[in-house]
Amino acid sequence: MNVRLLLSLLMFCFAAGALSAQGSAADLKKRARDFLSQGKYTEAKAVISSSRELTRDDKEGRFLLAVANYHLNLLDESLQQLRALGDQDRYPFPECRLYLGKIYHARHEFAEAGRQYKKYLKTLSASSPLRRAVWNEVKRCNNGMELQFKTSPVFVENLGAQINSSDDEFGPVPSPTFMDRLYFSSIRKGNAGGLRDERGNPDDLKGRYFSDMFSARLSGGQWGQVQALPYHLNSPRHEVLADINALGNAMFYFKGLSLQKGEILIDTFRQGGASVLTSDPFIGPLNPLEGEVSFHLFNDTLLIFSSARAGGFGGYDLYRSSKINGRWNTPENLGPEINSAFDETTPCLLRDGRTLFFSSNNSSGSIGGMDIFKSVWNPRIKKWAAPENPGIPINSAADDTHFRLSRDGFTAFFASSRKDGFGMRDLYVAYFNDFLELEPMTTTTYTPPQPAPNVTTGTQRIAVSEPVSVTVVPAKTTPAVQEEQPRAAATWPVLKKAELLKTDGNAHAAAIKAAADYLKANPALRLSLTAFVNSPEAPGAALFNGIGHAEAAAARMVRMGVSPDRIFVRAASAKWDEPTAGASVLLMRWTPESGQSAPEYVSLQKQLPQAVYNAALEAPLLYKVQVTSLKSAYAGDLLTKFPDGMVEKSHGVDFYRYTLGAFTTFSAADQFKKQLAARGQTNAFITVYVHGFRTERSAIQSYVSDFPDLRNYLGN
Repeated sequence: MNVRLLLSLLMFCFAAGALSAQGSAADLKKRARDFLSQGKYTEAKAVISSSRELTRDDKEGRFLLAVANYHLNLLDESLQQLRALGDQDRYPFPECRLYLGKIYHARHEFAEAGRQYKKYLKTLSASSPLRRAVWNEVKRCNNGMELQFKTSPVFVENLGAQINSSDDEFGPVPSPTFMDRLYFSSIRKGNAGGLRDERGNPDDLKGRYFSDMFSARLSGGQWGQVQALPYHLNSPRHEVLADINALGNAMFYFKGLSLQKGEILIDTFRQGGASVLTSDPFIGPLNPLEGEVSFHLFNDTLLIFSSARAGGFGGYDLYRSSKINGRWNTPENLGPEINSAFDETTPCLLRDGRTLFFSSNNSSGSIGGMDIFKSVWNPRIKKWAAPENPGIPINSAADDTHFRLSRDGFTAFFASSRKDGFGMRDLYVAYFNDFLELEPMTTTTYTPPQPAPNVTTGTQRIAVSEPVSVTVVPAKTTPAVQEEQPRAAATWPVLKKAELLKTDGNAHAAAIKAAADYLKANPALRLSLTAFVNSPEAPGAALFNGIGHAEAAAARMVRMGVSPDRIFVRAASAKWDEPTAGASVLLMRWTPESGQSAPEYVSLQKQLPQAVYNAALEAPLLYKVQVTSLKSAYAGDLLTKFPDGMVEKSHGVDFYRYTLGAFTTFSAADQFKKQLAARGQTNAFITVYVHGFRTERSAIQSYVSDFPDLRNYLGN
């Protein structure tokens, strides 16, 4: 049994001996303890609260009420009720100390939590099985005191009430093909099959809901539109989504009467008899009847999973198995660098094949129960690096598990039972300032070299019965550029001077249509759509407003059939002598995909002031320094103190990146980054733009021959 669960339920052992009252009070307390043991905290609270005698005069009833409030995430009420039961020197039940420690721990008051845990330890006998569990909580508090001041370049937020409920949400899996779709599992009211006992039989009195699988969509910057997956997937048993393959046409999930024992199935949306969709058993090295239900499938050829099989280091360990010539080989333990005497579970291997995220409750590094850790495979010595705890806010005093990185490389999802949530476990999203490596490296990775076989399916569908067309993207080639290519300016409508500063997307409808037609007719071109803004007093708000106009224009082109990957949207600071400060001017910059000819410039305005054309931002090779990424306008003072402020937004990325400076050499950009670090911007990092488009590190190597200075960037 999980030691934290054991600590949460131990009061039901002592309470039987503490009863002194008779009659209805005793019956009510027994009912409350029964509800608490079943995890029905709302019902337990209702039972205690129904008796004025229990809430006012009965110490045990008041303690049980405090416990229920703790589990209902009502920490302030629980703390007040526990304090009212005693003082610093004396409490009616030793477990009051335990729950005081748990409350302070949940609030990240690690020092006070450690003191309460130690006082509770003194009440336990030397032979008590709880001593080790409580001592591990003390160690986690010590870890928390060390990590709480660690700077973390990440912003974390709850996905909100549209996704999370007062029940249990866990196991997020972002869609591999659509940035706006997320899948997860939940044990919540209304699930298929209704209330069931442990054997799966209907039980409306003491039964629980079983887990079902759900989908959600991103719309207007908010996650919502939650829907249960189809009936052929969700049933009266537990269903837990494990993974979706890279093509999005095969879904792997667990089905069983308990969350620990069952079977692993693959749903490829193949039509069965009588047009009924069916799932097939997953034939692999997992033994789900022995609890091997937490896994991650990488490239269809590598399986990393959690198992408590004999021969491990203790608890659940992480294992790997490779598929070679159509067969899975014997699983191998990942070794003592990853595994411990505690539990390691919910693995996720990034697309570089060597960066592993997983969760562990190892008290030597955890600050709560299960914490998320990161380790990188070293191909030179063929070992995993010591796991690193990224600290708060990724981790908390609660259980943090199921880390999954989205395909944009900046956004991750995970589950957490932290007490500021809506229920038991909630889904959270993490936005990283730095790009997490996604592309395969040229050096040896942890993954085997065998290519991933395709999954044979009938109807190609994304893993929630959504039609999808699979597009094969060929390797990048250099298209020929015709010498007599017509210039776009010849076909552009000209706006009147009175419309110079109008950029609401409506005044330029004809120009936008012309741009969309031009892009569709010239597939070798890309478009950089820039809103230059003139607002020295509030540049953050002006940039955010300006990029909104550029986004509106880009959205129109996408609706006309232009691929969003061919449009780069940004807003940049500029100055001109127009009377309307804060207004923006749109500039379109055409760039051949090959970069082998000069770009073409087209303005949506007539007689655009020369000062608007920020030449520094138009260099073929450009370095800038990113200082933050947000979902809103930047309100800091950096944009007023440093030049060449810019905000950009890429397709599929749900936040805006703010950068400063404009440099043609890496050394100059590095000096500027150090200047920002001296002002406290320690998370700032250098970004690269080739031919006007932001270029991630994984793609830079292909441009080194054209821009030798990039070797300096890659070397750092």
